[in-house]
Amino acid sequence: MSTQYKYEEIKSHFTDFIHDENHQEFVKDHNEDLHQEIFNNDYYLIGREKAREWLGDQAFNIINIIKDYENNNFGKVTTDFSEPEKVVNMYTFIIGEQIVQEYYDVPENFKPKIKTYKILRTETVTDYQIVKASSEDEAYDNLKDDKWEGYDVTHSDTEIEELEETN
Repeated sequence: MSTQYKYEEIKSHFTDFIHDENHQEFVKDHNEDLHQEIFNNDYYLIGREKAREWLGDQAFNIINIIKDYENNNFGKVTTDFSEPEKVVNMYTFIIGEQIVQEYYDVPENFKPKIKTYKILRTETVTDYQIVKASSEDEAYDNLKDDKWEGYDVTHSDTEIEELEETN
């Protein structure tokens, strides 16, 4: 675990991307382009005020990280430090490089967190299933069909509750 500012949040952004079922083919076929796709093709954060809040009291430390990185890699500083969005997005680009390298080196550190969900049929008080999954949608997908045979499970006629987080 890194002590860099917002490292775990940025790592979570990366992990969500690589485990999203809509990105599986890209991850498999373009593994070498993960950094470009996740941290450069789209903004990590949009909105000047949101960016200011995100930077918090670390703005000057982050600017120094960006200056060092750009001087070492490009020979000059190009980020517009008067635009908080650009500062946040360049910082996440830099941290993203480290995260992607960590993924290449130790991919088991990027397994999705498994949670335990209780899914309750709302028409009954006692009919529920306990399901382990990394998301609510996956929990619904993992329901045992034979337990609720003949019952079409939808989000509107059930309640879901996260019970605990395990790994």
